[in-house]
Amino acid sequence: MIGHGNFAGREGTRYTAVAAGSTETAELELTGCSELLVSGGYVSFTLSFISTQITAQGTYLLTGGDLDGEPVFIVPVASGEGHIQLQAVFTQPAPPTEEY
Repeated sequence: MIGHGNFAGREGTRYTAVAAGSTETAELELTGCSELLVSGGYVSFTLSFISTQITAQGTYLLTGGDLDGEPVFIVPVASGEGHIQLQAVFTQPAPPTEEY
């Protein structure tokens, strides 16, 4: 399972994305990884990306960094300066004994 450690401190990393059920690839760049938020028994964080190709929300298989085809649900949130800003939000139950 992918988590915060796969993205923290890796801004600038480029990924290849393939939409579920497609063979067409798109490139995106990680522009931000939020701090972990622990609340109500859950751990969450947000990723920010830019791309010139992804215009629709959906599940994309990401390859790059240390990912090898991991599914991530990505949502376009804004556009400008020749690219589209994208976000992915992760929320997982907080294991009671792990540190974050």
